[in-house]
Amino acid sequence: MSSFRAAASFLNIRTMASVGAAMALFAGTAHGATVILSEDFNAAGFIASGADFTSTSDRFGSTRYRSIANFNGWTFTGQDFLATKVGTNESAVLMNESPFGGLSHALTGLVVGQSYTVQFLMSGDNVPGSGYGLETYIGSSLVLTSFGVDGASGTTAGTVFSVDFVASGTSTTLRFLARNPLSGSSAASPMLDNVLVQTTDVPEPGTLALVGVALVGLGARRRRTPA
Repeated sequence: MSSFRAAASFLNIRTMASVGAAMALFAGTAHGATVILSEDFNAAGFIASGADFTSTSDRFGSTRYRSIANFNGWTFTGQDFLATKVGTNESAVLMNESPFGGLSHALTGLVVGQSYTVQFLMSGDNVPGSGYGLETYIGSSLVLTSFGVDGASGTTAGTVFSVDFVASGTSTTLRFLARNPLSGSSAASPMLDNVLVQTTDVPEPGTLALVGVALVGLGARRRRTPA
């Protein structure tokens, strides 16, 4: 019996070694996400001459609204403003409703068949209790519709949304468009910030299979060990 237990223990050790090797391989082959686009809209280049007034917003409280300029690869359409927390350079894009605001940016250097994640922070403007919406497009395809409800000034940190897409070419266009959540005129406006596009980091199938085999082997060895 002692020799059987010793053999079982040896097998368990070998199985544990297999798990360790698999996890080491996993650590070696798992790769960090590649960032394609990262934007916080804080740069002074987004400030254009024109409108300049102070009001409030969900996230910033006292907020300075200014005309916005095409900058850093971004193109703005409709009625957009650069919304900045008073006393700081922390900014976001207000996509107003008369007409609906929008913005777009080219995504280049994509790998065909690779999965990518689009992430952004959305908050509201200054119509507490009213709804607002935002559409996200990859090329001409609508990939996500996001909604929110305006809060009191300075009380809402915003909501992070994300959506994945698979690249069908080496380049495409990321576009955001304010959406009317109700019939008639939009009751409130979305504010967009912290846009991030990066590869979706998924472990390689071969690595996951190796870890799975090692764990199954460990379970089998444990079941065979006598009490």
